[in-house]
Amino acid sequence: MSLALPDEPAALAAILTAMADDLQAYLEQDGLYRQLVVQTPGHTYKPVMTLGLMMDARKALEAHKAALSPPERDAVAAAAARIDDIRRTHAAAFGARLLREIASLLDSWSWYLDGCQHGDEECADSYRGENWIRTRLADLMAEAAAERVDVAARAARLAELDVRLRALLVPGAYTGPTGEEAEHPADVHWWLYGRPALR
Repeated sequence: MSLALPDEPAALAAILTAMADDLQAYLEQDGLYRQLVVQTPGHTYKPVMTLGLMMDARKALEAHKAALSPPERDAVAAAAARIDDIRRTHAAAFGARLLREIASLLDSWSWYLDGCQHGDEECADSYRGENWIRTRLADLMAEAAAERVDVAARAARLAELDVRLRALLVPGAYTGPTGEEAEHPADVHWWLYGRPALR
C-alpha cells in the first residue's frame, strides 16, 4: 500500500469516495497534485491526490473488501463506477494526466538513481522508502496501455533506468510494502527484492 494512505479500510473507502467526487475537477485543473481533506468519525486525512494514489486506494480496497461493512462496500462500488465513468467521458484528459504523472515519477526515480551512482551513502538505507516509485511507474504504465495512451517514449526511458538499477541492485530479501509480498512476485516486481550497492 502507498505510504500516503491509511491502513483502515473504512478510511480508505472515505478517501476513494472523496477522490471520485473530485476526479473531474482534478482532471480540469493544471496542477499534477490536488490536496483533499477527508473527514471521518475518528480522523481527518489530507491525501494529495494523483491518479497513482487513486489507483493505490482502489487496489487496497479490493484487497480489504471483506473488512468493509455493506454500506461501505456500496460506497466503494459507487465511487469506482463514478471513476470509470469519468475515465470514459474525459479520456483525453485522463490519458494526458497519466503521461504527466509518469514523466514526473521518471524524473524522481532518475534523481534517486543518480544519487546512488554518485556514491550517496544513504542510497541502500533509503531504498525501501523509494522503491514505491518504480512500482507506481509499473502500475501507471499498465493503466496507460489499458487506456491506449502512447507511452513508447516513457517506456524507453524507464527501460534505460532499469538498466541502471540492475547494475546497482544486489538481489536479496523483499523490500516492498510490509505484508504485501504475495502481491509483488519477484519475477514481476524484481526491483522489490534486494538493495542497491554503491559502486
